[in-house]
Amino acid sequence: MKITVDNLTLKLNNRPILKNINLELTANKLIMLLGENGAGKTQFIKTILGFQHPDSGNIFYGDKNIKSLNLNERAKKLAYVSQEADPGVRYRVRELISMGNTPHINFFGKPSEEMKRKEELIMKEIGIWDLRNCFIDEISGGECRLAYLCKALVQDTPWLVLDEPTAFLDFKKQHSFLKILKDLSINQGKGVFMSIHNPSIATEYGDVLVLFKNGELIDIINKEKDGYGKLSMALSKLYEHEIVFEDTSKGKVLIWKE
Repeated sequence: MKITVDNLTLKLNNRPILKNINLELTANKLIMLLGENGAGKTQFIKTILGFQHPDSGNIFYGDKNIKSLNLNERAKKLAYVSQEADPGVRYRVRELISMGNTPHINFFGKPSEEMKRKEELIMKEIGIWDLRNCFIDEISGGECRLAYLCKALVQDTPWLVLDEPTAFLDFKKQHSFLKILKDLSINQGKGVFMSIHNPSIATEYGDVLVLFKNGELIDIINKEKDGYGKLSMALSKLYEHEIVFEDTSKGKVLIWKE
């Protein structure tokens, strides 16, 4: 399922936030949304999820305009992992993760035994099975991020959308988390779209980089097709500073030129 954004414009308090965004997102790729603070990344994510309405333009999930889809229908297509890791209620990890089933059961229903087995399998695959009975406020920030990722996977959607999921994670957990997302996109066929601040991590793990500046889409780089030369120029334009890639024994390394 593709996500298509057609001439999207958003204003908040009469201030332009997103300006004529045209974008097509395809699955089986890890797509990184990169930009400085205030570039419009979070507002774009909220808009494509249907959490807020654009002033103009359209968003399609496959051939369905999201204007024609209710909240439950949207939740069967996109799962969301937000910046905020506080659910507002003191849930146990297993309770939080089980909420991913909500779009698939009626209001008074309960998860089936098959759903419970799936929850267990996902928690074991992601590596937090031993934390299932802990309260969310008893585990680390990195473990909490993994719990929310499990919830999103239980939701069983074609797409995962994540807003700054690596924020507040230590160096090791950032890379572990991104390796999981990479596997989901390549080996399990999910579309993964996430915002991030760090261009080094974005270029290491991202298959496609979407660059936002001042509410505008300034470039889309397919790393495999476009190469590091075009990527270097695009990042230099984004940050208004020369950025190059140098070869090392471990591969390409991003360099901020002095």
